Amino acid sequence: MDAILNDRFFSFAHITTNDYLVLLVGGVILYLYIFKFLSLKSSASLERVNAHCFIRCKSEKCEQFLEQARDNNYLNSTRFGDTEYKSCAFCAWELSHILLHCFIGYKYNIFISLALGGFFELYEHYNHACGSYMDIVYNTIGATCGRVLYSL
Repeated sequence: MDAILNDRFFSFAHITTNDYLVLLVGGVILYLYIFKFLSLKSSASLERVNAHCFIRCKSEKCEQFLEQARDNNYLNSTRFGDTEYKSCAFCAWELSHILLHCFIGYKYNIFISLALGGFFELYEHYNHACGSYMDIVYNTIGATCGRVLYSL
């Protein structure tokens, strides 16, 4: 396990100025895509994303947990207020968090992953009421997977 979580996972020394520039440009593009492009569309794109539910809750406790972890507008949930959405524990949207942070964990480090994820979740929560505390968990899983892939 030490080889997997060695200095690179916690270090900034291997990250160049160009790497930071790529991160900045990528972050701006993601912001524009998520908060401008998707919100301009009639949420049809989010509806398609939400249609791919991989793991559903099998208990009421699970659904209650998700309801507490997610803001009222998570994945535009006012539109997806049906029981099927509320019982979806893991859909393509959550998978996108893992994949993005897998790249960040592979190329950068856990601190950048947590900072970006935390910033986006705070922004989503306070500006759009569409955050989810579970996204931080998915981001961390993704960053750890990226680090494991790097060490192979």
